[in-house]
Amino acid sequence: MSTPSIRRAGALLAFSLAAALSACNEDPVAREEAAVCHEPFMADVPISGDPLFTLLEAPVLTAEQEQLLEVARSERTAAKVHVARLSANAMELLQPGREIRLTVSPTRTFSVFGVSLHTAVPDHVFFTGRINGPQGDVYLVLSTIGATGTLQSVSTREVYAFRPLGAGLHAITCIDSSKYGLD
Repeated sequence: MSTPSIRRAGALLAFSLAAALSACNEDPVAREEAAVCHEPFMADVPISGDPLFTLLEAPVLTAEQEQLLEVARSERTAAKVHVARLSANAMELLQPGREIRLTVSPTRTFSVFGVSLHTAVPDHVFFTGRINGPQGDVYLVLSTIGATGTLQSVSTREVYAFRPLGAGLHAITCIDSSKYGLD
């Protein structure tokens, strides 16, 4: 992955994190009670749809992927980080009206309903989805380097970030939003 691609992915991740966390910043209760990673979890609603990511227990990573994973793990707000492989048919799955499964940890999966899909920049598709059951949204940018974005569950106060590591692998980070703004 080239340096401009990494910078572009970082900028897209920052944009989507800001959008996803805006509700927590506006709600003082959400700020005070920011959840980290609710695990284990029993779904309130049936989880259906095809999986967008498959978690990997012991991924084999290149040196560059290891370095990018270490960057994700060293973020001040990172509570837990898992490695997953993006589905080869991700573009087919990220469609309005389609239901997908977003697995963010070994014990946490969200059912997401596709709301919109836009191409505003060449090679970048912007997907918006709604979490079924718990209130929340998913914002993803799918590009040639992978999927970058966030999932925010308002009702459970969870935020997860998706960051490409290269070759279809991604870091899925559970965000501890209580650590935002700390120096």
